[in-house]
Amino acid sequence: MTATQDSALELVKAAVGASRKAQALWLRRRYSDRAASLLKIRDYISVHAEELSECISRATGKTRIDAVSTEVLSTAMAISFYASEANSILRRKRISGGGILTINKVSYLERVPMGVIGIISPWNYPFAIPFHEIAMALLTGNGVVLKVASQTKEVGVAIKKAVEAGGLPDGLFGLIDLPGTLAGDAFINGGIDKLFFTGSVAVGKELM
Repeated sequence: MTATQDSALELVKAAVGASRKAQALWLRRRYSDRAASLLKIRDYISVHAEELSECISRATGKTRIDAVSTEVLSTAMAISFYASEANSILRRKRISGGGILTINKVSYLERVPMGVIGIISPWNYPFAIPFHEIAMALLTGNGVVLKVASQTKEVGVAIKKAVEAGGLPDGLFGLIDLPGTLAGDAFINGGIDKLFFTGSVAVGKELM
């Protein structure tokens, strides 16, 4: 069945609704617990590195050594870094007063999740680019809805399997299949709280 703008919008709304419901539970978890889930995802990527590289190679035409070095291993390394730094970067911090009028006041900087993050990713780095965004969004307590390029749907399925290895709440991460011509409007009107888009300047300006 060919997707229409209305059906695309309903698909995104359903994914966002499921993610938002799960995100209400996810944001209550400590940074260390979220990091532990991300490290499970990293371990899955490491164990299945050859399989993932072959998948990326088939979808993009890259050599397997290119796929493993620039996409698979770099993603695993990035997740390790994000997980190790999450608490120090995201924890509540006390900040000093800005002047004599606030010298007797106590202020804190507290980072809160945005909600559900939409990601529209490109074909040329179909694994690494979205996965960095997925990892950061999840660690900071958000839900994620991902749409990969139509040429790399197989890689999108592989990403979904990797994310599921983290034992996340059901629906927190969603993968949707939409033509690029319909995805932008569907995401913008589908209830997301932030959009990551990697693609042409023209489409980026339109979405902005």
